[in-house]
Amino acid sequence: MVRVLRSLLILLLFSSVVLFGQSINVTAGTDTSDYLVGDYINFSIRVQHDEGIRVTPPSLTDKLGQLEVIKVLPVSFEDNKNVQQFNYIISGYDSARIVIPPIPITYYNSGSSEPQSVESNEVSVFIHTL
Repeated sequence: MVRVLRSLLILLLFSSVVLFGQSINVTAGTDTSDYLVGDYINFSIRVQHDEGIRVTPPSLTDKLGQLEVIKVLPVSFEDNKNVQQFNYIISGYDSARIVIPPIPITYYNSGSSEPQSVESNEVSVFIHTL
């Protein structure tokens, strides 16, 4: 009886790891942190995830504050399909230190229609005049 209970407990542990063990990692960044007013800023959000996770592209319209989205570039994939990079060109027109807040990324685990969310890191840029 103890062996059966122990085997059942081990089986439940492994099945919970399979169900909830999927991971996702999000990193945001720019090519540098120092810009002139009106410069184009290459802003990217890199999403690395396990197999079976589906990621929806983030929306930046309300999240950048003083910065403006100039262009949304095509999504790029690294060697494997489990790394996506969302690329944007943004710009700022006032001299200031600007903090881009964490950007929420919505994703779906395989076999689930319930959305989950994870946030990127915040990014600081300094925009100045000549």
